[in-house]
Amino acid sequence: MKIGIFPRSALLFVLALIITAPAMAAQAERQIDCGIAITNDAVVITKVTLGTKEVPCMWSPGPPNGRGVYQPAPPFQADDDWLQNVTIYLFNRTNKSIAWVWVDIGFPQTGDGLSQATSQRTYQIILGQRPDAANFDPRTGQPMPVQGTPLSFAPGQTLEIHLGEHFDRIKERTRDRLFAPLTSVRVSPVHAFFVDGMGWNPSSYQVPDPEHHGKWIHMPMGYFLGNASANWPPATIGKSRE
Repeated sequence: MKIGIFPRSALLFVLALIITAPAMAAQAERQIDCGIAITNDAVVITKVTLGTKEVPCMWSPGPPNGRGVYQPAPPFQADDDWLQNVTIYLFNRTNKSIAWVWVDIGFPQTGDGLSQATSQRTYQIILGQRPDAANFDPRTGQPMPVQGTPLSFAPGQTLEIHLGEHFDRIKERTRDRLFAPLTSVRVSPVHAFFVDGMGWNPSSYQVPDPEHHGKWIHMPMGYFLGNASANWPPATIGKSRE
């Protein structure tokens, strides 16, 4: 055998490694964190999928009241383009249709959010139209312009949010703060309005003040529209129990 000349089989093996290296290198740990749900939440995340595969996401870490030691969602393996293949599943736990819903997608790599200097960049996904009773400017009390496409998110219904439909705007939103492949996101249902104008944000419900447009009357602590113990915990919604 002559020195400096590779056998053909060895050369083919090296070429195969070179060709497949980029795809192999793109595989890394990713994480989707959905925070903690509590029993009087109107909207909860039941699952998150990457393509056709369900991936881990934290819903509620403890007993039915949602209290317990918080643990971040475990990581999973995915390519660099993983986020555009993610689907978030929202569930309406109440007995009333939702007309408008807001979900935040946070990016921990852009900041920890603990101070103004380290603020975390987020992308807002807003679906539906604010009902007339909830569409007043809180400062002036005057009606605000109607925006969005009508949404009917019925009781017991699941709403799918495909991040691929928002991917270009997400990249634009994070372009100046994200200098490496995205490894983690945090998904947070932030606010919802029901068809009659009642509002919800985590652990709190409000109804429009009929005498002061743009102002709100808060419902008692623990208030819930329906049976708060039904469809709980979120991870079991839509899944058979054997």
